[in-house]
Amino acid sequence: MPLKSPRPDVHIPDQDIISFLFDRKPACDPNAPLFVNGMTGVGCSWNQLKDLSRRFGAGLVEKLQWKKGDVLAIMTQNAVEYPIVAFGTHIASGIVTPVNPSYTAPELTHQLRNSGARILVIQPSLLPIGIEACKTLNIPRERIYVIAEESVQGFQPWSSIMSKNQLTKAEHIKNPSKDLAYLVYSSGTTGLAKGVMLSHTNLIANMCQLYGAEGKYFTVGKSKYIGVLPFYHIYGLTCLVHLPVLQGIPVIILPQFTLKDFCNIVQKYKITYVYAVPPIILQLAKDPIVDNYDLTSLEMFNCGAAPLTKELTIEATERLRVPIKQGYGMTESSPVSIVQDWNKWRVYGSTGHLLPNMSLKFVSPGPEHDELPVNTEGELWVRGPNVMQGYHGNEEATRETITEDGWLRTGDVGYVDEEGNVFITDRVKELIKYKGFQVPPAELEGVIISHPAVKDVAVIGVYDATQATELPRAYVVLKDSVKGREMEMEKDIVAFVKGRVARHKRLRGGVRFVEEVPKSPSGKILRRKLRDEVKAQGETAGAFQAVAKL
Repeated sequence: MPLKSPRPDVHIPDQDIISFLFDRKPACDPNAPLFVNGMTGVGCSWNQLKDLSRRFGAGLVEKLQWKKGDVLAIMTQNAVEYPIVAFGTHIASGIVTPVNPSYTAPELTHQLRNSGARILVIQPSLLPIGIEACKTLNIPRERIYVIAEESVQGFQPWSSIMSKNQLTKAEHIKNPSKDLAYLVYSSGTTGLAKGVMLSHTNLIANMCQLYGAEGKYFTVGKSKYIGVLPFYHIYGLTCLVHLPVLQGIPVIILPQFTLKDFCNIVQKYKITYVYAVPPIILQLAKDPIVDNYDLTSLEMFNCGAAPLTKELTIEATERLRVPIKQGYGMTESSPVSIVQDWNKWRVYGSTGHLLPNMSLKFVSPGPEHDELPVNTEGELWVRGPNVMQGYHGNEEATRETITEDGWLRTGDVGYVDEEGNVFITDRVKELIKYKGFQVPPAELEGVIISHPAVKDVAVIGVYDATQATELPRAYVVLKDSVKGREMEMEKDIVAFVKGRVARHKRLRGGVRFVEEVPKSPSGKILRRKLRDEVKAQGETAGAFQAVAKL
């Protein structure tokens, strides 16, 4: 039998996002700052957010003849304007497609084409990319708006769309469970990014699920978020753009992450809660500048988007004296499915328990997909009201990912224990096969990161034709104190791993030293880039190689 969440179900209203968030008494002082740029101090309150969103929505309809289902693309770093543009589009019954601001023109072109976006709202510094993409697609220049107070290079500011009037209802959203709110594009680590169709109900469900699981731990007037996760990513979009409006918890926005700015904002604004990704935790655990700041206001980190090893969790919590819990999700589940409770963060390596209103099962590989018992590793499938509607314009991929009875095939490998704690060990497609044995890269990374000389690491399988098998290889970023001693460090790391893992998991593919590990903005290791580098260099497994640039 599938495992149902141990948390009580929550009520999920049949509303659009705007009605859900704004047709209620605000949880906070409606005139107090709700979204604040931590670098400039400029912000907006709950009342201002509501009023400006309504004016933006009215302007879309009046000036641009906006219709239900029209798509607006927004491409910018985190900004106070982000929720205004997003919610304003929803009030006009439109769809928002958030764009990664690090995209190239071809990547932006793909997303604009695939989503059918009518308008691009963009950060001024990214205009060359936006202009090139829109020209390719014959999108008129007057449909490009900049996030600025005045026009830039002849492009009008986003605020020029605003009307003096207010649109108070998303009147054309009649079926919130099917009507789309967002087209969020997956990272595209395997081919072109796919547009994940998320309905109004999908987002509302995840807000209600998270509020039901964790709401009791927040205090209006005291709790504060730092908006460090990118808003274009579903993790930041749900947890830092939508959820805080429901909770009435202010978000101090960090437009672009640097460790110095992060620590400064935590200290200055007395941040209490951080939604984080492993690269942030890694820097907090290892960078000496952290000791220069007072971070004692922090009460909890929630880390997601990529696995956080037991070793790194312990190292960071011991240094910061702040608990770090984990969660699990994916764009296709809006995103959160599983999260540790605040008092269960010491179950190291676990991502926690299912959110309310959800079920899960682990299944065997192969066509049978037999349901597996507890403590048995398999592919994780989840089901719940936060699961996407499908991939935009890609029915084949949708059928491959969502079963007829609503199960989302996550592609992640793991297991659940007797107490309902879920453990994610790796991706189905990332498992290394050494002579028939499965080697999870994440497990080896967890061991290697605990080596005192290692700053960061990624592990992939490298095919060795002489043995007709893949061999585990580590790509290591050394700490500055040991750079120049690569040959010595390679032997030491190989021996270090050998003494801590089973025979088939040893680093038979050797160690490569790199300046950085390639990662997505959400913190996922881009193993494909490492594999592509191996192919490009025509390497074989083994043999020492000095520091390489990837």
